[in-house]
Amino acid sequence: MYQGHLETLSNREDWERDCELYDPATSEPIDLTGAAIVVHVTREATPDDAVLTGSTSDGRVTITGPGTFAWHFTPGDVAGLCEGTYRAFVRVTIAGRTKQLFAGTLPVVHGGPP
Repeated sequence: MYQGHLETLSNREDWERDCELYDPATSEPIDLTGAAIVVHVTREATPDDAVLTGSTSDGRVTITGPGTFAWHFTPGDVAGLCEGTYRAFVRVTIAGRTKQLFAGTLPVVHGGPP
């Protein structure tokens, strides 16, 4: 699992991220066929309560190729995030097994008038 900080996000812009997953033993892309991937954003003080969620089931997360996926949230999706630091989490479930891919922080700045 990767722990760290995501790039600062304005609450008036598209939030897009491309990700790649490789098998550490073979360096081959992970087969994501049938995978369920979810992205959660929470306030720092309440990591069990998502204020923004996207997944492969709602179309905000898409599998883009062998071992690759991406997420896309529109400015309307992120407009409710007030300026501050949030926590972000990414999980993948393949063949009934869930793996935490990322847990870290997401700084958000106010992007000005809509």
